[in-house]
Amino acid sequence: MAVTLTTIDVSKHQDSDDIDWSSYINRGLKSVIIQLSHGNQYEPKAKEFIEKAKSYKLQVHGYHFYQGDPNEIMFSVNNAKKLGLPEGAYMFLDMEGSISGDWQSIFYSFRSAWLQSGWHAGLYVSDSPYRTKFNNNKLVNDGVYRWIASYSYEPQNYDIWQYGTSNGKLDTSYDRTGALGKAYVTHGDNIPDPQPGTFYPGPRNPVKPTGNSWVGWGVDSSGLGGGTTLGYSTDGRNFYAALWPGGFVFRQNDADQMWTLLKDKISAVKSGSFSVKWTDILNKPDLVTKNELESKLADIKNDLPSINSLAKQADLIKVQALAQSAKSISEENAESLTNKADKDDIPNSWDWNKIINKPDVATRADLENIKMTSGKDGKSAYQIAVDHGFVGSEEEWLQSLHGKDGRNGGGTSGGDNTLSIEAITALIKQHIKAGVDTKNGQLTMTVDSTSDGSIADAVAAKVATSLTWKLTSDGNLIAEGGA
Repeated sequence: MAVTLTTIDVSKHQDSDDIDWSSYINRGLKSVIIQLSHGNQYEPKAKEFIEKAKSYKLQVHGYHFYQGDPNEIMFSVNNAKKLGLPEGAYMFLDMEGSISGDWQSIFYSFRSAWLQSGWHAGLYVSDSPYRTKFNNNKLVNDGVYRWIASYSYEPQNYDIWQYGTSNGKLDTSYDRTGALGKAYVTHGDNIPDPQPGTFYPGPRNPVKPTGNSWVGWGVDSSGLGGGTTLGYSTDGRNFYAALWPGGFVFRQNDADQMWTLLKDKISAVKSGSFSVKWTDILNKPDLVTKNELESKLADIKNDLPSINSLAKQADLIKVQALAQSAKSISEENAESLTNKADKDDIPNSWDWNKIINKPDVATRADLENIKMTSGKDGKSAYQIAVDHGFVGSEEEWLQSLHGKDGRNGGGTSGGDNTLSIEAITALIKQHIKAGVDTKNGQLTMTVDSTSDGSIADAVAAKVATSLTWKLTSDGNLIAEGGA
């Protein structure tokens, strides 16, 4: 069949300035699908392409290239939010190559998170694996937008058909329904009244209850699977699970309401004495404080040899001066002097390296042998733990500080049965990550504000987002927060 170009997809492999945007628009281009992330890494040209597409008034959508890490789900969500992917846009999961596990289950894990973030979920895959690894009827019933690649024939099932390339540089696609080129439609907008027992996708946080609100059993419309759940509808159309086979569901507005009741119960936070030390933050980069650097430079300076006792070049005997002195000496003495020191043996200015053995400064202090230390007696906290009988790697020691698995493990850091300072502190550490901006070398502190659903973790996420950072006089970077 004859197809019309409606969509192109771009990534770091293209240059926005090399694309003849006006020419493609004249051919029918309505939308651009931009690679926003791959694995746990962001796409360096994503922001540039988003701005360029908007300047031509094209609809912007995104896709994430799957690489097999379960942490990719939340990374793709947080990264797309930072880039400003609009609610109502489409987010596609790109599945290619050798992928272990159930492809359809993997896709639905991403779909659930993306629906709850306000985006429509789509799948990009070649036609052959689509026919063998996915249930087409289920994807159609669930409203999954199917972006199928097939260059030699038209696939049987698709919403978008990637049919070829333009000038061998850009992949071109045909959006059969035209949904990608239309104005963004958020979940629950512009849809007809539901039939009994039918629910439509809605926003992540429910609207205030109306006269059509009710509580009972239903199928969650914001992306959670698991079949029939116990929940509620605030508008008679969208249904939100409160208890599903995976456990209780706490949304952001639930956390906001609980925080009002809980913040006065957490004395450490209320008093303003709560803090997170730099040494307690996991997955942080290796940094050297100004005090540590100055101390190490002073040690190197002390190791350098003194040059006070070394001869200067100006102090060397000049051949010319020696000849003038010889004129005042008798011929006999002058001849005797010549026999004792041949002119060629007399050092001159270019013999400096032969006369004086300059010290090799590099061998005095090998920078790689300088150990950065901290803590009592110049020892690291981990070494002190070893001195007191700890056996294991540094990673195992860090994990032992806050529980078995660092998130919902042993001690008091797991579950909703306690709201102790230790539990909140242990969970807060999981929401904080430090990094270094590769462009300007500046330290960056990021907070993952997404809760895992527990009351304690909802509180921890709330506290983590309120922290402020400062560098103390002793070189420690700490975070402080108030009520």
